[in-house]
Amino acid sequence: MSQDIRSDWHSPEKRAEVLLDQLDRHYFKYTEKQKQQENAKSKIAKLFGKWFSSFDPSASDPMHQEFLTGLERIISELTIALKQLEQKDPALCRAIAGKAVSRLMAPKPAREKTTAEWYMSVAEYLCSSLLPFLSREDLKLCHDSLLERVPRRMMYPKQRQLLEQMEEIMKAKE
Repeated sequence: MSQDIRSDWHSPEKRAEVLLDQLDRHYFKYTEKQKQQENAKSKIAKLFGKWFSSFDPSASDPMHQEFLTGLERIISELTIALKQLEQKDPALCRAIAGKAVSRLMAPKPAREKTTAEWYMSVAEYLCSSLLPFLSREDLKLCHDSLLERVPRRMMYPKQRQLLEQMEEIMKAKE
């Protein structure tokens, strides 16, 4: 491998793009694993429904914590890459941060949520380190989207904290 290729691989642009791809794959793998687990549970539940009525398989399943731990690692590394990229290419930095935040803040179903969807809702809070990299306009879109989905009075404390952080950053970017 030539020196140019290796140095490109370690550039903030390349690292940020790779981490954004990892973020998408992490979500995809998690949702696929959850679907497989739900299908297996429904087949077993049909056979042994009353035996499993008091058993909560998600309580003993490390899959959900692994999802959050993996996301924390990816977001932490992405934040570092974006800090470096912000100096070099602010527009690309904003674009990558925007895609990552959009992924984390993707709307969840209004109906009763699956365990995985609840964990994906918890994962929204991990985007706080990425918010400073967004443009004021993108922050406003995230802010308004969050308020559309959940009225302020119905928000969990972490959601209010995230909303307040968005408002502070928007005010600073005026």
